[in-house]
Amino acid sequence: MKDTNIVILAGRVGENVKFGVAQNGNKYCTFILEVDAYSRDMHDSTERDYSKTLVRIFVYDKSQLAYLERVGIKQGNFVQLLARLNSHKTEVGNKNIIQNSVIVRDISVIKTQ
Repeated sequence: MKDTNIVILAGRVGENVKFGVAQNGNKYCTFILEVDAYSRDMHDSTERDYSKTLVRIFVYDKSQLAYLERVGIKQGNFVQLLARLNSHKTEVGNKNIIQNSVIVRDISVIKTQ
């Protein structure tokens, strides 16, 4: 079966990028992506509300990590990425919540600063 979990996002890096090593020894990179979001009023499709959506991004692929280190990704950079959505259930207090994140397959950095 073909993989149908495909996410395409574009936005600005909203916090300093963190490179690290997981407990299993694998390297990773994580950051918040600020994505502009527009919504339409159901009664008047021309009226739009603007908001910013924050998405947690994770990069594990070795070639993508090397690329991000080479280009020096930083806060404010505009990025485009192809990824998959990852969801997991966690308990906060006595409530179960679902946390979503995005796992990158391919990323491009367009430097603007």
